[in-house]
This record gives sequence, structure tokens and C-alpha cells, in this order.
Amino acid sequence: MRSFSYFWADYSYQSPERMTYRTLFSYLSLFLLLVSLSACSAQKKLQRRLTGTWNVTRYEILYPSGQREETFNVGTVVFNRDGSGDNDMPILTRNIRTPDTRRFSWKNTDQSVTIISENTFLAKAWLIIENRRTRQVWRSTTNELIQTMELQKVR
Repeated sequence: MRSFSYFWADYSYQSPERMTYRTLFSYLSLFLLLVSLSACSAQKKLQRRLTGTWNVTRYEILYPSGQREETFNVGTVVFNRDGSGDNDMPILTRNIRTPDTRRFSWKNTDQSVTIISENTFLAKAWLIIENRRTRQVWRSTTNELIQTMELQKVR
């Protein structure tokens, strides 16, 4: 019968190759865990950054023909912490001026913002081109139109 220390010594030693694979697997697992956690934190960081009132300083539509339509100082967009929002842009609310038509809901990933509403042209998925604390540039495509929206943080 072997003693415990002898038994432990036999099975605690591993070849350098096996140790390398185990170490590599451990590092890879740790790396994947950190990447998944950072993606969640980037999404939350963007959500906190968007909460508040933003001026729409420029709204551009690029048509398939190459024609460009730009509008400056269109109005404001408010993103609330609870995922609701409000806009004050008659050009983008189909000129319907009832209180409910200004409201929308929104959600985000770390690279996009989706606005959900039936009565606003803002309702679509927007890719974030520039993501700064006080300035955002978003782009979206709808029916071959390319729309770009520039936002400046108010508060």
C-alpha cells in the first residue's frame, strides 16, 4: 500500500506539454470571460451616456440618385433611463403634433441604438459612427436612403 505523500507525488506531477495545454486553456477561458463582461459594460456605458437631452444639430438624407438633403438644428431628442424617449422634431414626426406621436422607446447594444415608434421617422436601427460623451453621429439606411444624424448633448 502506498503512502498518501507517495500517491500525491505520482499524480501531482504533469508533463510540461500537459501543463502548457492546461495553462493555455485557463488563459483562454479567462480572456473569453473578460471579453463578455466588457461587452456588457460597453452597452451599459452607452446607455448611461445617451440618457438626457440631445440637440439634433444636423440631419442628412442621401438619395440613390446622389441628391443630398441636409437640415440643421432640427430639434431635440430626450432619452430617458427607463428606455422611453421623446422628440421635438416636426420634420421627423410626419408633422403630426399630438403629444403621443412624440414618444418612443429605445434600446441599445454597444454599437447601435434602436428606436421604436409608429409615428416618427427616427424609428429604426441606427449604427453609431461616432460615440463621444457630448457628441454622437449615427447612420441608418432605409429603402436605399442613407440617413445621418448628428447629436449634441444639452444636459
